Amino acid sequence: MRPLWKLFLFLAASLFFLCVGAVLSVLMIVTPKFHQRITSRLVELWARTMLRILEITVSVAGPGTMRGTGMMIVSNHQSYLDIIVLASKTATLFVAKKDVRSWPLLGWLAAIGGTLFIDRTAFRGAIDAMEGITLALQNNVNVLFFPEGTSTNGGHIAPFKPSLFRSAVKAECPVLPVTLNYCTVAGSPVNRSNRDLICWYGAMTFSDHFWSLLNIRTIHASITVHNTLQSSAHHDPKLLSESAFTVIANGFTPIE
Repeated sequence: MRPLWKLFLFLAASLFFLCVGAVLSVLMIVTPKFHQRITSRLVELWARTMLRILEITVSVAGPGTMRGTGMMIVSNHQSYLDIIVLASKTATLFVAKKDVRSWPLLGWLAAIGGTLFIDRTAFRGAIDAMEGITLALQNNVNVLFFPEGTSTNGGHIAPFKPSLFRSAVKAECPVLPVTLNYCTVAGSPVNRSNRDLICWYGAMTFSDHFWSLLNIRTIHASITVHNTLQSSAHHDPKLLSESAFTVIANGFTPIE
C-alpha cells in the first residue's frame, strides 16, 4: 500500500501544481516580465513537496550559495531525481531535451514550469536554446542545466558539452558549479549493487524505475555548492566548461 499511497500523493500534488502553473501562465500574459521569476519559484515549491512525498532528505555544504539570482547553475547528472533535489534548494528554470516535453505529466509540468527546451536535431536548436537561456539570465532568473548532456550510472562524470556556456559569457553572469552525490538508499550506502534504484540511465524505462523508487523508504542526497566562476574571466565557453568540470569533479564521489 505504501508505494500506491506515495504514487497517489505524487500525482495529486503534481496535478495541483500543474493547474496552478496553467492559471499563472494565463495571468502572466498581461505581465510577462515576471513570468519566469514566478514559475521558477513554483518549481521550487513543487520540488520541496516531492521531497517529502518521496522521502528524500538533502544536505547542503560548501563555500557557495544557491540562494542567489541570475546565475547559471551546472551540475553532474545521474537521475531524473536530480531535478527534484536541486530545484528544492533554489528557484530556477531548467534546460531539457525537447523530447521531455512529450512525457505524460512530467513533460507538462516541465513546460508549465518554464523549462527551456533544446532541440539538438534542429539546425537552430542550440542557437535558439542559447538565446532563451541568455534572456532568462539577463532577467535575473537562475537557469540550471546538466552539461554532460545525459545521465550516468554514478560511476563517473562524462565530459561537459561547452555550447550552452556561451549564454553565461553573453549574459556576463556568474556560473555556479554544484556537485550532487547520492549517499544512502533505504539506510544503506549507495554502491554498485543498489545504485540502479536511484540512477536512471541508458535504456531504463521511466515507469519501471519510478515504481521501484516508490518502494524505497528513505534516500539521502548531498549537494556541495562551490564558489561561483566569473564568466567575464572566461571569454572562451570551452575553458569555462572545463573549469566547471574540474570543480564539480573534485567534489564528486564515484559510486563503487
